Amino acid sequence: MSCGCKKIETNDERKFFEGICDVCRLIDGNKELKQVYHCDMCNANICDRCHPRYDKRALAAIISKLK
Repeated sequence: MSCGCKKIETNDERKFFEGICDVCRLIDGNKELKQVYHCDMCNANICDRCHPRYDKRALAAIISKLK
């Protein structure tokens, strides 16, 4: 989520799989299966839509630590 992974990554560098986006789940309550990738620095599965949204990722990181 909010981490040092802000480097520009192309879709070719990320390995996508079908799963639940942790940001969508924690912020929007959306548990829909979609194409996500695992961010090792964030330790979270993130969809393409949430990838550039560091505001939502930071909030999701805080929420996940409180649970």
